[in-house]
Amino acid sequence: MAVHLYGVLEGPATSAPSITGLDGRPVRVLPLGERHAWVSDAAAPRLEATPKRVREHDAVLRAAIEAGYSVVPSLFGRLHADDRSLVATLEQRAEVVDTAMGLVRGRVEMSLLVVPSGSPPSAEQGRSVEAEGA
Repeated sequence: MAVHLYGVLEGPATSAPSITGLDGRPVRVLPLGERHAWVSDAAAPRLEATPKRVREHDAVLRAAIEAGYSVVPSLFGRLHADDRSLVATLEQRAEVVDTAMGLVRGRVEMSLLVVPSGSPPSAEQGRSVEAEGA
């Protein structure tokens, strides 16, 4: 069964989080030596990038950050054949993951919306970015 990677996490690995990810599938922990990954099994060999799925992917990453992990996020939609192929890919890219972890360790990404002063907020600008899962 195909595996979807949300991200590589640094911090103490605990048991699988009690959250769901894409399509309501449970998120599980995949050990990677000193790090671990949060993954879900995918029902199909391809994932269509719907707004709902992108928000679900983002929610899992946010949950990892809120739990205190440093997270190197994975791009949405990149599936791996199985756990072994995912681990092999991450082992081959260990140097890239190490560099990325050094950049994100202890940091979080934020979004900022800048609106010109004196402009009435449009319906688009008035919506919460949090509600959109951006």
